[in-house]
Amino acid sequence: MLDLLRSEALRLARTLSRLFSPLAARTEGTRAWLRSRSAARSNWRRAGRELLLLGALAGLLWLAGPRLCFEVPPGHVAVCRSNLGGGILARDFGPGLYWNRPGIDAWSLAKDEPRWVRFGLGEPARLDLRTRDDNPASLDVAVMYRVLPGEHHRVIEKGLADTLSARVRATVEDVLRSALATLESEQWFETAARQQLAQAALEPLRSALAPLHSEPLDVLISQVAFSKEFEQKLQGKRLDFQAKRRAEAQLAVDQVQQELEEARRVTQRSVAETKSRWAKRLAERRAEAALEIAAFLAESREQLAARAAAAEGAYSLALAEGQRALVEAHAGAQLDALEALSKPGGEAYLAAEAARALRLEALRYDPSKSGAPLPLDLDAWQDLLTPATAPR
Repeated sequence: MLDLLRSEALRLARTLSRLFSPLAARTEGTRAWLRSRSAARSNWRRAGRELLLLGALAGLLWLAGPRLCFEVPPGHVAVCRSNLGGGILARDFGPGLYWNRPGIDAWSLAKDEPRWVRFGLGEPARLDLRTRDDNPASLDVAVMYRVLPGEHHRVIEKGLADTLSARVRATVEDVLRSALATLESEQWFETAARQQLAQAALEPLRSALAPLHSEPLDVLISQVAFSKEFEQKLQGKRLDFQAKRRAEAQLAVDQVQQELEEARRVTQRSVAETKSRWAKRLAERRAEAALEIAAFLAESREQLAARAAAAEGAYSLALAEGQRALVEAHAGAQLDALEALSKPGGEAYLAAEAARALRLEALRYDPSKSGAPLPLDLDAWQDLLTPATAPR
């Protein structure tokens, strides 16, 4: 009974295995697809987390970026101080971007440009001093200065940032009162003297401003004023001085005109001498050229006469030789002709020529005369008509 049940169970298992084997294959593919889908979902989740992390980091940088960097604009200089006890850094930071540690670094900005100290020139206070001849004077003066390059941090380190302008003004005022008091009252009206005095004041200003880490760049003296009484006195002196200068200028002009007149006379004399010298040389050259031309023409005439005489002689000789040759040829031709005519053929030729040359206008025949040829006797007629001098 047990064996029967076991065999039936085995057969049922085989039948079920045949029935469900395609379903098992499909299940295995589904499992593989599910596993790949799960891996894809895992990758997408990881990429999402990374994107979220990058976005959070970018947002953090966007929010905290201005605090992490410090910008120094053009025309400025910055000084950095550490709040952790490091103090002020021993350098100046020029225009650009610098790393900032929030809560640790403290920055200070200052303009890196020339500055001015003015006495007058729009400021109410002028520079009062006494000249070398002990007269009071008020000046309009401007001094251009700057903080020494690379020493802005030392200005802040010494606590001069707020009081630098006032201290520089006081120092400049003290130095200028002593440096500009070397001119007398009349010399203040001379531009060259004022410029030299302004340039000479730069060196004591440079020494006085060195402890303030500054240096002067230029000194401009615009105007000077004295008291009314002294101004009137100076006005008279100035007029006298201008008259003196005018007289000196007129004297210089007259002297220059005299020099020009003398130079003109010297030039005219030199031009006249030069013209005379060149005219003389030109006349000499013309005379020499005329003599050379006359000698050349005489020599040419002599050569022409000699050549004409030689040519005439050669022509006469050639003409005589030609005439002689012509006579000889004519005589030879006549001899040849006489010799040819002396022959029988020549006699016949002469007879024919004589007959051809015979011209009779009328011929009268008288048979009653003795010796008259008969009409039909041709030989007799020929002898009669043929000249007796014709050769036979």
